[in-house]
Amino acid sequence: MAKFLEWSDDYLTNIGPIDADHRKLFKAVNDLYDSFAIDDTDARFAELFEMLAEYVDVHFSREEELMRGMGYPNLEEHLIGHQELATTVHEYAKIYRSDPGAISRKEVLKFLGNWLSKHILGSDMAYVPYIKLDHENKPTFPK
Repeated sequence: MAKFLEWSDDYLTNIGPIDADHRKLFKAVNDLYDSFAIDDTDARFAELFEMLAEYVDVHFSREEELMRGMGYPNLEEHLIGHQELATTVHEYAKIYRSDPGAISRKEVLKFLGNWLSKHILGSDMAYVPYIKLDHENKPTFPK
């Protein structure tokens, strides 16, 4: 089955844990797309959506800790973007869980795909120059 979102090196931050998270987010959105494409049950789509929403929280927490540790100067702006997305994703998941007909799967996927791509290529790439890495591409924090 064709992928909804195609991973490319353009999305690499070269920060090992962040790139791993981003790949998992791509996979989660593609799993949602697969569920949509095969006209899976509402319950299965809702389950996959909930899993994505939970992983968004995990990733944001890791990324925010990294940016705080490095003293990223645009942290507050980045946090606002994270909060807005997390709120939207959780709200969409809640709506879909309670009334699947109230929200379009296609619109959810379009929103997620656009957001993920733009966020990584824009907001996330902006903090990359501030991150110091060790020989395994893991972040190191100032002492």
